[in-house]
Amino acid sequence: MVWSNVQQFIAEAGGGESKEKEVMEYVEKVLRYEAEFAIKSPADKGKKQKKPRQRQSWCTEGHWRTIDDRPVFICA
Repeated sequence: MVWSNVQQFIAEAGGGESKEKEVMEYVEKVLRYEAEFAIKSPADKGKKQKKPRQRQSWCTEGHWRTIDDRPVFICA
């Protein structure tokens, strides 16, 4: 979104310069908090990458059951 679009929306909504300033300060504050969190976060993004699981064979024996109004196949 472009800032001029935001200014136009605020003007059409009846907000003035004080509302524009409030919105701009809020966005800047959120971006600062996001950057601070990224630095302080102990999460290692490399560790979050999981290898895909090996595809298990689908069961062919079982029965259908309705759970919460949805058909569900229960493997035997």
